[in-house]
Amino acid sequence: AAALVLHAYLAWGTACVERIDGDFAFAVWDARDRSLFAARDRFGLRPLVYAARGASAWVGSQPRALLQDPALPRRPDEWRVAELLTGRVFDGGRTFFEDIHRLPPGNALRWAGGSVRTWPYWRPSVPRRVAARSLGEAAEAFREAFDRSLARRLNTPDAVGAALSGGLDSSSVVTTVRHLRGPAGKPLPTFTAVYPGLSLADERPFSLAVEAGGGLAPHVVHPLACSPIAEHDADAFGIDEPLYAPTWAMEKTVLLAARDAGIGLYIAGHGGDHLLATGPEGYFGDLLRTGRWGRLAREARAHHGGVREALWTLAARDAARTVLPAALRRLRRPPVPGALAPALARRLSFAERARALAPPLTTAESRHAERLYHPSTHDGLDQIVPISAALGITFVSPFWDLALAELCLSLPRDVFYRDGIDRVLIREAMAGRLPESVRRRRSKATFDPLLNRTLLRDGRKVIAAMLDAPGLLAEWSNLDGLRTAVRTLDSRPADTLDHVGSGDAQRVLRAVTLWLWVRRIGIG
Repeated sequence: AAALVLHAYLAWGTACVERIDGDFAFAVWDARDRSLFAARDRFGLRPLVYAARGASAWVGSQPRALLQDPALPRRPDEWRVAELLTGRVFDGGRTFFEDIHRLPPGNALRWAGGSVRTWPYWRPSVPRRVAARSLGEAAEAFREAFDRSLARRLNTPDAVGAALSGGLDSSSVVTTVRHLRGPAGKPLPTFTAVYPGLSLADERPFSLAVEAGGGLAPHVVHPLACSPIAEHDADAFGIDEPLYAPTWAMEKTVLLAARDAGIGLYIAGHGGDHLLATGPEGYFGDLLRTGRWGRLAREARAHHGGVREALWTLAARDAARTVLPAALRRLRRPPVPGALAPALARRLSFAERARALAPPLTTAESRHAERLYHPSTHDGLDQIVPISAALGITFVSPFWDLALAELCLSLPRDVFYRDGIDRVLIREAMAGRLPESVRRRRSKATFDPLLNRTLLRDGRKVIAAMLDAPGLLAEWSNLDGLRTAVRTLDSRPADTLDHVGSGDAQRVLRAVTLWLWVRRIGIG
């Protein structure tokens, strides 16, 4: 791979990155003009961070590679801190260290003469003319592109394993690998998390339906026994920034099981939600704006939120956004920074800057394209990929594929959402592969009960210590609101924790994660 990158750079210079496909991050030192060129793959499956100060430049996969140089201070980046505390990510070019930057997916950089320049070489975009394809034609094209994407990633000498949650995405990955290998192929190790007693999170009946098709070597793990407080594991898993992961109990147990089984390449269904779950947002407005009123009426009747919400909240509001001047669109309500200390929110002008960074989402197509690129989409990848690498595992997903993404962006919204049903394209494409119970399922697991049950069980002492001696957290977080969230969690009867959202638990976990990170890296 390194030789390929070098030959490409020698042939095409910095434009080489536009000709390279796949998951990559690389840097090239050009001694001819003493310049540094680096680039990251289009979907951010491989991490890359950098820093530049005066006549020096640093580049690496993780901040720890750069922080070994004492010339780089360990100052926390308060904007990134604010994003974590509010649960909103707006700027994909920041790390939690003020002097270290993250190269966003689909971007390249060049450093020369003491200055650094970055630019996007690719962004998902909506074609001027969306292809008019029937659902059957679109499903066939998707199935062929999906097969090619998976076949490319299976071409490895490493032992291959796959996630199998029982959802549409992971089940499609597993059954397609089984299809490509054929009945005589080697059984595919699969890794499934089960949650006895948590009906809202447990998808075991669906994963069992996939396993019944044969050709698999199933492994089952139990995340309920694992603590959700990830930060104390961060060093062991190669993470230098706060390790905030509400589903850490699931991710950790599954990846450890994969490592113990000798897996070298782990295939997941990550990205399916972003590529395929387009929903009615934007789509209803498009139907109203383009005069497809019959289709709108039909979809409004099938909409689970009711006809009123479909026609007014979704259709009329989204159609109006397409004709509002940009200045008026920017006046939309900013995110509420209630989790932040008021002084920090003012110092950062958080609400105003966040509003300016948020893209104007007008049509269903623009929402689809933005979802594939938005920093919040890739925030989780920036953790799960290096965690996997620290375990000796390469994390891949067939959904993060250039040809597949460009195909989906070129298709009409009708093939993604119809008759009140989301993800129609993959349902149709996987007919004959997926068990019908999985292909037609309308439910989706929620991990709220998992976090609600385990946070106080495993984190009471840490939470109490944080509130007793918050340190820098007192300058960053709204401690009164944080204490209220803790009291609310503590007062809930145990039998209600499975049926309420995890908003309070996530707020507390974000603060705990940040507090532990400050102590771990020795600042403040």
